[in-house]
Amino acid sequence: MSKHPKIPTLMRKLQFLFLFLIFTAGFVFPQQVELLPGTRLFNMLKAADTEPKFGLTFAPEDRSMKVDVGNAYDAVSIILDSGSVINAGAEFFAYAKVVEYREYRLQVAAIDGFFGGNISWLKRIEGTQHFQLLRLRFIHRSAHLVDGAWDEKTDYWKDREAPVPFADDFFEFNPALQLNYYAVGLKFYGGVTYSILIRPQDQKRMDFSLGSEVFVNDPLFRVLNNDVRFWAAYDLKFRGRPEYQPSHSFMAGIKFGEPYGNGLSIYASYYDGFDWFSSHYKNRLKKFGLGFFIDFNP
Repeated sequence: MSKHPKIPTLMRKLQFLFLFLIFTAGFVFPQQVELLPGTRLFNMLKAADTEPKFGLTFAPEDRSMKVDVGNAYDAVSIILDSGSVINAGAEFFAYAKVVEYREYRLQVAAIDGFFGGNISWLKRIEGTQHFQLLRLRFIHRSAHLVDGAWDEKTDYWKDREAPVPFADDFFEFNPALQLNYYAVGLKFYGGVTYSILIRPQDQKRMDFSLGSEVFVNDPLFRVLNNDVRFWAAYDLKFRGRPEYQPSHSFMAGIKFGEPYGNGLSIYASYYDGFDWFSSHYKNRLKKFGLGFFIDFNP
């Protein structure tokens, strides 16, 4: 049992306090606050595994799929000055492990679910088209095995792995630098995650990450009035489960649409690290995949 039973309640109180302060600011400073701005300051980190996405990745080796469903939305924007903005919003998403299609339905073996919120800050570097960015997230994560992981022949869980009571309430801080040149767009970011509650407790509370993304601005071709561009992304995480080990995620593909706007991305990926699904949080895996996701980044 957790030694901090009151922490989930604390997490909910912090979320409600955050929402109260944001909406109160809208009445106190009406000229500087915009509700439902329709823009997202800090776009999802493409190669990171704990980001809201809408799409799927197919692994040819075992014919499994990782299906991502969800999104993040900036609900409030506070304009500090002509080159600096703070946004706040919510995140609700999940990803599932689909192992096969049988009896007219997908066999889902595991699901990780996330919900919470974030505050992001963007500032234009004076005299340039480059930006400094910060993001602070507070997220609840839970993990579940599903009926696709159940073996009816043995009347037990497949791979002899029973459900794990996995839960993680964490804060994540991400500084980033977005450089916009004529030929390419570059993003570099870091990350520090601290879990105020984590189960099982044989894990480190702090994680660390580094990553980068590149967009080639010159379109490869056009399809139905949409430019198609090449992009690539890399994410490195150090997680302690229980000892710190690296997890590498690399993706490369093409995007139909603007680099940081709405669009469709098709990609190839390679992952070498701790299992995406926290019901198997100590396992290591290597996966090559092909997939797509839809960007909701107006």
